[in-house]
Amino acid sequence: MKRIGFMTRLTPENHKWLEGRAREEDRSMTYVLDRVVSHARESDQAKENAPEAATSDASMQ
Repeated sequence: MKRIGFMTRLTPENHKWLEGRAREEDRSMTYVLDRVVSHARESDQAKENAPEAATSDASMQ
């Protein structure tokens, strides 16, 4: 995996959550943030594909 560095600005609440989550999982905050972004991206892709799947299911009947 290619590493790309960038700066983020989080609300204090989000920073506290991210820091706590990283501590709970014994991972870095960057690792947790990458997983959150990946999950959000996969969720968006699933939403985009959902209408196509419903349409193709209906046409098969």
